[in-house]
Amino acid sequence: MTDDKLLRSVQRLSTALARMERQMAARGGVSVSQLRVMIYLQESSADGIRISDLAEDQGLAVSTMTRNLALLEKKGWITRKQGAEDKRTVLIALTDEGREVAGGLQQSTLGQLNQGFRAFPDDDRTERAGALDRVAAALENADETD
Repeated sequence: MTDDKLLRSVQRLSTALARMERQMAARGGVSVSQLRVMIYLQESSADGIRISDLAEDQGLAVSTMTRNLALLEKKGWITRKQGAEDKRTVLIALTDEGREVAGGLQQSTLGQLNQGFRAFPDDDRTERAGALDRVAAALENADETD
């Protein structure tokens, strides 16, 4: 496979995943950024995450993250609380309702992915997962060396 073909394949996969993510976000009544934040919080500590850490993880400015969080807070899906060690720290966590919404969105996403993967035999899925992991690792490594 040529480098151009590999690049087109990765771009096609990226486009398909972005489309799916936009559809899931629309179903949940949130933006893609808000969807990503909710899923990240779903998978994180129940104690909460600092806004600056969320922003860094998501590749957003703190001000952009703050606006996204304000909308999620208005829906009742996140809560802000004071840090236990440093009272100046604000920690963000999902409310019970937010956890339910995030879990539903995450399950919908996984269900859609699983439906697509059913087209491949089990042993083929394992081989493709390994290949995708290697592509992701190579891209992450390339990003770190720039």
